[in-house]
Amino acid sequence: METMQKSRSISIDLLKCVAVSFVILTHLFAQSKFFDEPLHGVSGAIAISFRTLCLSCTPLFLVATGFLMKDKRLDVRYYRGILRTLLIYVLVSLFRMYSYGTIGYPENWTGSISFNVIRELLDIGYTGYTWYIEMYIGLFLLIPFLNILYKELGTKRNRLLLLATLFFMVSLPTQINVDIQVVPNWWSASLFPIMYFFIGSYFRDYPISLSPVKAFLLLLAAIGLVGLFNTLMCYYHFDHYYGYPVYTDNQGSLELVFLTVSVLTFIHNIQLPRADSLKGRVITQFSKWSLGAYLSSWVFNKCVLLEGSFSSVPFIEQLVLLLPFFLIVAIPSFLVSSIVTWLSDIILGAALSASKNLT
Repeated sequence: METMQKSRSISIDLLKCVAVSFVILTHLFAQSKFFDEPLHGVSGAIAISFRTLCLSCTPLFLVATGFLMKDKRLDVRYYRGILRTLLIYVLVSLFRMYSYGTIGYPENWTGSISFNVIRELLDIGYTGYTWYIEMYIGLFLLIPFLNILYKELGTKRNRLLLLATLFFMVSLPTQINVDIQVVPNWWSASLFPIMYFFIGSYFRDYPISLSPVKAFLLLLAAIGLVGLFNTLMCYYHFDHYYGYPVYTDNQGSLELVFLTVSVLTFIHNIQLPRADSLKGRVITQFSKWSLGAYLSSWVFNKCVLLEGSFSSVPFIEQLVLLLPFFLIVAIPSFLVSSIVTWLSDIILGAALSASKNLT
């Protein structure tokens, strides 16, 4: 517990860096022929396993949120904290809208430019990856109340019962309700952000401490077991060749819960650089850019799609090209995010100074 508190910043910073990397890789898979070609043999099983691992991107962000914000209380200062997130969203959205003409989407707009800018800024979740902002706003508003609930539960046993209840409502239906509905399914798609938030809160209080080797073996076991399960399910549902059923993409699925906790446990237990070292400061800086990189990567993923050299080759060749195209998307995404984050800090700093002068 003490170790986790000391290394909290750098471990969660690294977790957010991993999460945004998985975001980019997940959307590169969406532009590949992963869903179009039969996935045979070992290469198909590896592709399914790796893509499922990458789908833990959003759960990792939510777990990090729960870890970092479990002690937030209900006051005015807390609600001011959403301003930076919203400002990053606005600035990235302006960049995305400006880039429409460059990447071939001007036909989405009708009427005056100012009207379309205002419409798209207000229509959160309509385009790009901004659905995450729409979801996060709701979670942000609930967090002080979720923290009251978590604190009042008091004991480890009661908090485990809370997680077990959410697991029953969110994750269990994704495993059992495959061909027919056996358990209630209504909450499955709605409660996953809250479930992962509480997992992060719980892990901060009760971390899983293992040796680095055991933590690595746990992660490998999780990837292997989840990959084998999904491969067999794909084989079963697609009549003797590997395909990819949509139900495995459920954000609250048992597979993603297992993978998310395994990644979190691995990062918690490995030897990390000190936060004040050069490597530590680099990780922290990239973590601060993670939200802007997440949102702006939509533009560069579209550039890859329209350029065509990645999506036009067979899937087995796309696996080889995954790393270079990841860098092609990631580098400009983090560059844009660094500028956007810098601008947002300047704007918020100026607004804070102005408000102090007025009072």
